[in-house]
Amino acid sequence: WNREPWCGLLTVMEYGAMFSSIWIIVAFTIERYLVLRSTRARQQHSESAITVKIVFGVIVTSHLIGVPSFWINEVLVGNFTSGNETKALPQCTYKDDAYATVVVWIHTFIQGGIPFSLIMVFNFLLGYELHKAGKMFTKEQKKAMNVIGRKGVVTRTMLLL
Repeated sequence: WNREPWCGLLTVMEYGAMFSSIWIIVAFTIERYLVLRSTRARQQHSESAITVKIVFGVIVTSHLIGVPSFWINEVLVGNFTSGNETKALPQCTYKDDAYATVVVWIHTFIQGGIPFSLIMVFNFLLGYELHKAGKMFTKEQKKAMNVIGRKGVVTRTMLLL
């Protein structure tokens, strides 16, 4: 991994994996909200084929967004001494220039600021929708939903979808 092109490819794969991780969470948070809000979305997104397409799309897009990071590292040859022997070994190091700095800042917002903001907003909206759904039952209906099950366990049913 300390030689060209592996140094750059490693960085692209690292960024792609990090982007995929957070953006899959964002995609399914938004999907949960849409399913809760719309019966049409509920019917469309309940299929596993849709889930596979969403995950595949997020992974491919994440790795494509990571491509500019290919050029933020460089391979430098350094002398390393071990015992009485000195060897020239390549090392993948961060290239401290304007391009690398801009790419890192953009990737920081793509990986951190934007997705965490979206997760907070959509989780708030999910909570609000669930709160509204809880108010749609009368006290008598809520009592009817708190029934003792066959084995004496209290079960609670809430209409979420």
